[in-house]
Amino acid sequence: MSEIKDEFTKLYSSFVILTWVWQKFILKNREKKKIIVCDEAWLFLKYQESAEFLVNVARRGRKYNVPLFIGSQFIDEFLNSEER
Repeated sequence: MSEIKDEFTKLYSSFVILTWVWQKFILKNREKKKIIVCDEAWLFLKYQESAEFLVNVARRGRKYNVPLFIGSQFIDEFLNSEER
């Protein structure tokens, strides 16, 4: 991921990886405790659909007792977002 320079490509890659993690680890073994960590989550807030995807992951995670931790250097993006 660190070698990807284009922001949209980085966002798309993060989306694909997060979806893969959900399918591979979260849905398979529900008894084990897990945590999802999404770094540079501010990329998801640039587009409405990707912000909604992040919200859906957080909501579905609550159903499976899997918290979503987000990391970002731009806290203002989250505070000013409509998807809070």
